[in-house]
Amino acid sequence: MKDYLNTAKELVDKLALEVVMLEPQDVEGFGIVLNRLDEVINVFAEAGEKTFASLGRAIKSVAEMLALDELPEPQQGIEQIEKGVSLFQRILSDADIEDASEKIARFLPEWSVSDSDIVEGKSEAADFKSDYTERADAAMYDIARDSELVEDFIMEAMEHLGTIEVSVLDLEQDPENIEVINAIFRPFHTIKGVSAFLGFSDINRLAHEVETLLDDARDQTLIVDETVTDLVLDAADLMKEMIGHLRRGLETGMVEPADFGLEAFFDRLGRLRAGEVEKIQSETSDVPVGNDAHVGRILIEKGVVTEPDVAWALERQKDPSGQGKKLGELLIADKRTTARDVAGALRAQSRRMASGVSGNGVESARVVKVDTEKLDDMVDMVGELVITQAMLSRGMSGLVEQDRTLHASLGQLKRITSEIQRISMSMRMVPIKQTFQKMIRLVRDLSRKSGKKVFLEMIGEETEIDRHMVDEIYDPLVHMVRNSVDHGIERPEVRKAMGKSETGTVRLNAYHKGGNIVIEISDDGRGLDREKIVARAIECNLIESGENMPDKEVYGLIFQPGFSTADEVTDVSGRGVGMDVVKGVIDNMRGTLDIRSATNQGTTILMKLPLTLAVIDGVTVRAGDGNYIIPTTSVLESLRPARADCTTVVERGEMIKIRDNLYPLVRLHELFDFEPACQNPWEAIVVVAQSDGQWKCILVDELVGKQEVVIKSLGGGGQLNSVKGLAGGAIMADGLVGLILDVPGLFEISDNC
Repeated sequence: MKDYLNTAKELVDKLALEVVMLEPQDVEGFGIVLNRLDEVINVFAEAGEKTFASLGRAIKSVAEMLALDELPEPQQGIEQIEKGVSLFQRILSDADIEDASEKIARFLPEWSVSDSDIVEGKSEAADFKSDYTERADAAMYDIARDSELVEDFIMEAMEHLGTIEVSVLDLEQDPENIEVINAIFRPFHTIKGVSAFLGFSDINRLAHEVETLLDDARDQTLIVDETVTDLVLDAADLMKEMIGHLRRGLETGMVEPADFGLEAFFDRLGRLRAGEVEKIQSETSDVPVGNDAHVGRILIEKGVVTEPDVAWALERQKDPSGQGKKLGELLIADKRTTARDVAGALRAQSRRMASGVSGNGVESARVVKVDTEKLDDMVDMVGELVITQAMLSRGMSGLVEQDRTLHASLGQLKRITSEIQRISMSMRMVPIKQTFQKMIRLVRDLSRKSGKKVFLEMIGEETEIDRHMVDEIYDPLVHMVRNSVDHGIERPEVRKAMGKSETGTVRLNAYHKGGNIVIEISDDGRGLDREKIVARAIECNLIESGENMPDKEVYGLIFQPGFSTADEVTDVSGRGVGMDVVKGVIDNMRGTLDIRSATNQGTTILMKLPLTLAVIDGVTVRAGDGNYIIPTTSVLESLRPARADCTTVVERGEMIKIRDNLYPLVRLHELFDFEPACQNPWEAIVVVAQSDGQWKCILVDELVGKQEVVIKSLGGGGQLNSVKGLAGGAIMADGLVGLILDVPGLFEISDNC
């Protein structure tokens, strides 16, 4: 196979993976797909394979219409894209591709764009001017709903424009360098794609027209000279002003229409491409950017004109002969400066407006990119600061009683460190929205494969979660959503016979509660079959009988390895693999799972997770010579039992009676081999903890207090990492290390003792 075909096959395979996850509202996904299509088209265009390039342009035309929300049925458009990519894959997989033209010719009539337009590559341009003029007539654009996306776009666009300016300077030194032209083309293309998704038609149109100019330069139908580079820089400056206008609009949530002089600029572009260079150069100062007095100040700063020159021009504008004329135009006409100098001043003014300089009311970018490793290092150091503050307060406790000033200073230090810790932890938080949105395609594909009608409802998408947990919860969510669709939701005819809507609902809901994030995965399907679960559990020797077992414990059996009640194995589920993985992942994140179900009403699984994996809220206890931290999410109560309430039950070991219930006793000193201060429970303290529906009493010597601690690893790959019952360590206020107990692991090893 030819080299370019190998490259194309690799690109198309990547494209296929990206298209699989494409959704109508997936802004980021459209950008990726469009950029990948450009790569595919360029490969075939450079190889002279017009037929293949035609197919790529056809797919791209539909993708762009979807991005611009121009198709009444977006899902059909996505399916059309999938068909086109599949055809690409089939053709490129054939050893003989000579019949490719015939296959593509049979396929292209299915598209809404005419074949002739596609072959000529005109579909990409699809009458931008009339389309965007119509869009510009809208009274206002509401960006409140997309404020985060707009902020990201502004930040990225300003970075791209900075890259463009540097590359244009390189191009002036080497006008025939195609790589440098590509380096300018790519940022404009990215801005064009994202602005289309967000509905910023003016920015999109400007980027598109500059792309067309650069395309001419790449094809060598336009000679790159000083006039061309000036025009590209002017376009970049004009785009900065437009982006600055967007930034101001973020404050009110609405972007009002504004006249940026685009038509005059596009007229310049058109005449440049037509060869009218001299006329363009003489009118450079006519670009209507900004405030004349400000331009005059920049010219003075550059030493181009004097203050009397600017004062003369401003005064001349008041005369009938000078009304309606720009300051630069008057200065040029009077030969006090040149068009080139005025153009430079206009660019400088635009740059200042976009970057928030010179008091023009435009704030500088409030968002910066930070390497995640640096962020993690900062969080770690803040944790050390909190520990040091606690140690300092403890060490100076005696002096504090004698010095009120010292007492106030230490109190202020504690408040400041607590606030720094809160802010640094919030920087690790990201919305769960993107994780939820990935489930849209999953539900769609599963419902089609199973012949069911399923609607996915998402609530609380803006709920924030530790970014380290985002990837961790993806697989558990996938497993549970798959089970809801495959096991929970009934077929349409069954639901109809039961008096339900033919379309089932799977609901994802996220919210904060009690220092945790709770994610609910619920459906309105058939619910869990208690009798079937019990029968299967008895068959697998997991239980002897289901009598007197609470529903919660019965439903918890589905998390056992290899457990499944499916009557048949499908490619979706039924192998008994998945829910045990879910439980393992949630346990590793110090979370809990709770199941609620009602026959023919549906099932809800509640996943409760800590807000962050870096800090834990725990109860500190002392046992022997060491400190231990028990997560507060696992603690129900603590007490000193009466001697009469401590007993031993045959085959069940030591038990503590609390309000007529017997709970097993777990002795930490026996599990971790240390000497306790108290052997008898009635002389010590027992902490009642729970995990997966089990309640046990943990024997400790005393309660120290309740506090938040920063989790420290026990050493990657070390022996302590393999000790069951320990989740990590924390440096306490006295400088010593306290061990964080893993309650589920603790219960497991106590059962085996």
